[in-house]
Amino acid sequence: MKYLYLILILSISLLHCDEVQNKSNYNIDELINFTINSHPSIKASKQALIASKAGVKSAMWNYFPTPKISAQQTKDNVNGVTISLEQPLWTGGKLSSAMDMAKANRTDSEAALEENAYNLVESLLNALRTHITAQGNLDALYEGQKQLLILEGMLSRRIAAGVSAKADMDLLKARLYQMETDISLAKIKNKHRFRKSNYLRAKDLMEGCR
Repeated sequence: MKYLYLILILSISLLHCDEVQNKSNYNIDELINFTINSHPSIKASKQALIASKAGVKSAMWNYFPTPKISAQQTKDNVNGVTISLEQPLWTGGKLSSAMDMAKANRTDSEAALEENAYNLVESLLNALRTHITAQGNLDALYEGQKQLLILEGMLSRRIAAGVSAKADMDLLKARLYQMETDISLAKIKNKHRFRKSNYLRAKDLMEGCR
């Protein structure tokens, strides 16, 4: 199926990202399987395929004789049962047409299922790639905040020793405040982006890349 090739290609590209390599808890195959097995569009496509396969079987049985049972009573009040098989000698191509139509419906259902799965996996992996990139940016902000806090401690000691001016601390405090604002905005954007991806049911599986 086409979507399997997409899974292979995009999975390999994702696994080469530093963010993914450092997340041992992350299981992309599990997330993909969960999404494919639980998404409503896939379930609907599978049900349509089951129905189309049943249609092929039904059309096939039309080629076989139809059993007929009839009961009758003679003038002597003797009851009798007649069992027979009926099959038309010629249907004007109706049987073959019905079979062709049933097979065409089955083919369409198979194609629809494959296409839905392909599109779903493509959307999922694109959303995942975006999520991983955004999380990497957030991690960088956290690291920057950590370094600023270390610098704050050093600067406090320098000010106490009379080496640095208090104005330097004011600038650092302003930078820390801006960093906190950037982190808050990044977290809000990540949350909004994750919700917008329409894969909330896979939230627990994506916790590994947070």
